[in-house]
Amino acid sequence: MPNAFLGKTNEAMKTKHHYDCNALMRLLSLHSDTGTNKKEFGRYSDVEHRMGMGTLEIRKIAKETVPSLDVALCLWNQNTYESRVLGILICPPDEATPKLVEKWLRETQSWAICDLIANDLISKNNTLSLNIKTWSVQEELYVKRGALSAIACRAQDLTELPGKSFDKFAKILWRASDDGRKHIKTACSWAIKELGKIDVPNKARAIALSEKMTLDPNKIRNWIGKDALKELKTLIKVTERPRLISSNSSVGKKYMEQ
Repeated sequence: MPNAFLGKTNEAMKTKHHYDCNALMRLLSLHSDTGTNKKEFGRYSDVEHRMGMGTLEIRKIAKETVPSLDVALCLWNQNTYESRVLGILICPPDEATPKLVEKWLRETQSWAICDLIANDLISKNNTLSLNIKTWSVQEELYVKRGALSAIACRAQDLTELPGKSFDKFAKILWRASDDGRKHIKTACSWAIKELGKIDVPNKARAIALSEKMTLDPNKIRNWIGKDALKELKTLIKVTERPRLISSNSSVGKKYMEQ
């Protein structure tokens, strides 16, 4: 098996290979650490299902691998954090069906894998995005978080968003904001903050939504609104950036000092 992952030349790094599932599992095993890294990365998933390899290194392998749904399915079924991350990364977004994505969200035990599915599959496929509203009312933890995270991920790619579109997302987030589970309420707050970073009008809309939440009798909704406001109120427009950034960021601080 050619090991282009270890290659140092620019030419090798540009080459994509038709690796099968077994070859990719061998690559993952070769670059995994069952000691320190396994414990360190345990916070992202069940430690017993960790090989001990960081996502950055997995991405390097993915960049050298020809996308394949069949190989992605096989990798997912290996049931390790690393194989599932790699499976998501090499899965062609336009070939991922709503049924498959929901299955993966139901089977995952990791918020990190959930968010990767949201970012690399749901937010990149308009057909999958149509399911955000449906998934957002599911009781299953990572099906619901996947929908909310997908809103955040889609917002990250936008530099404008009409008010009507914002309102559709706001209704989804409001409905989900009475769920006190940590991974749901943090996803709600994240999505509101990312919507607010799109541009000045959407910052105002996000602040209005958050302030409405802080006035609601529901304590969970209060927390989400207050948490989102902490960042929303720091957002500023910097000429060289297409979206708003926090005045507390390194770039924001430099801009404020001018």
